[in-house]
Parts: sequence; structure tokens; C-alpha cells
Amino acid sequence: MGQRIAKTLFGESEAFAGADRRLFAKDVEETCCAYLLDAEKTHLAAEVDDERDFSCLAVIDISLRSPLHATRIAELCHRAMPYPLLIALHDPEGRVLFAMSEKRQSRDGRGTTVLEKSVTTDWLNDVELDHFFAAADFAAFAGGSFADLHTWYFERMEALNVAQVTGVFSVGSGDPEKRRVVLAEIHRIDGDIADLRRQVKSSLPMAELVELNVKLKALERCRESKIKELN
Repeated sequence: MGQRIAKTLFGESEAFAGADRRLFAKDVEETCCAYLLDAEKTHLAAEVDDERDFSCLAVIDISLRSPLHATRIAELCHRAMPYPLLIALHDPEGRVLFAMSEKRQSRDGRGTTVLEKSVTTDWLNDVELDHFFAAADFAAFAGGSFADLHTWYFERMEALNVAQVTGVFSVGSGDPEKRRVVLAEIHRIDGDIADLRRQVKSSLPMAELVELNVKLKALERCRESKIKELN
């Protein structure tokens, strides 16, 4: 489609609090509906009930002035638009970050959108996306519904996150939920490793430095073990 979306349309959503409106206005340069797949344009079947709307899939491009709050901006867009979205955020350096969420309508009758499970990639450049683009070619999709298509792209984004850790892009046949848990554990370990490395650089007594290095080596071994679970 390539159709520009006015930023004010997002700001009018009940998903935006005052601070979110200011953040969106400050950090977002432009929003655009790049593609819209629906039942009229494809062979795919819609699946709609009281909680979920799989009647289409929209690809939203968001150009950012700053990448600092990209994850929050993606979350706000998912809450503002209740149907399935594949969001591509672009930063001033030419990198891209993808975000998808499984969502449903709240059960309290308020009509708000609940995000049940999300996948957000790291900031990536074109060189890092070659295998992903090949695996995500719509022509290769063999499912029969928009729910299938959403899951198909969701799994490829998760594979892209795994590739950032293992160095190999592969849409695995293993348990997706287990892969999510392991990947979350690796990210937690990465945070702990970064924290310990900062402490090691501090002026501490030798005994404390030795203890920190022992903990650091143990975390690195644990990380290597977790990576093997992803392969």
C-alpha cells in the first residue's frame, strides 16, 4: 500500500497515556502501512471470534528519530491496532527492528487489547537479514489462514533472535516455547555477565576480583551450555 498513517491517529487511541503520546510525537518521524493482506487479496481464510481477529495481516513501517524507546513504541502500536501486525521500525542509522505480538481483546468488556506473547528482534542491518528474508518470503508460505501466517512470521522472527546468539539462522522444528525460555535465560545471563565485567574494571581488592572472575567464568560456561540447547 505504502499509505502514510497520521501520527495523531495513534495518539487518539485509548492505549496511549499522556506520556506515551509525548514519547510517540517526539521519537516517531513517520508511520506508514506498507502492506495489507486480507481475504480479498489472498487465498487465506479469516478466523475471528470475540477475543481474536485474524482477518488480515498488516505490515507497518515506523521511521524513528531516536531508537531508544523502539520497544515501547512497538508495544503501543500493537495495543492501538487490535488486528495482527508485523511492525518494522527504522532508525536514523539505517537499521531495522521487527516486532510482533499475539493479542486478544480483554475479557472485562472494556475492549482493550491484551498482548499475550511478543517477539522483538535486535537492531539489524541488511547484511544480517539475508537468510531471514529468504525464509520469510510470502510465496513460500503454505498455510491456509491468517492465524497460520501470523505464527509463520512469528517463528521466523524468533529464529532471527536465536541466530543473533548462535550465528546460524534456522527455523527449527523443536518446541517453540522451550526455545523462548532458553533465549530469555541467555539474555538474563548476558546481563549478569555485563554487570560482572563492569565490576571487574573497578578498583577492588584482589580477593574480590578473583571471586568475581570465578563467577564470570561460571556464567560464561552456563551461557555456552544454553546455546547448545538452541542448536
